[in-house]
Amino acid sequence: MSGRMTGAQILEELKAHGKIDGMFLGSLALKLIAVASVTWNPTSLVDTAGETKVITVAGAALGDFVLVAPPYDLEDMTFCGYVQAAGTVEIRLQNESGFTRDLASGTWKVIILRVV
Repeated sequence: MSGRMTGAQILEELKAHGKIDGMFLGSLALKLIAVASVTWNPTSLVDTAGETKVITVAGAALGDFVLVAPPYDLEDMTFCGYVQAAGTVEIRLQNESGFTRDLASGTWKVIILRVV
């Protein structure tokens, strides 16, 4: 591992080398299921409008935790990630800023965790 890496890249490297497959938080054990990314250029969104990006993430299952890292300042927009069906994750972007927002294209990162 050389140079600057994102958190998702570090997790992927550790997973690939058998160094990590989960974490413990008190009595709660979480297993790393997948790390994924998607390049997305959301459309220009007027206030109260939203857009959903669907991505395939092998191993994702209903009930898993989905962590999403946007690539830039969302300018007062909100987002969430969830498993929509086995192997399918959706990122929902919602504009509640009071203004029209036009975000640039960027690489969104997703981490899937499961309680074990």
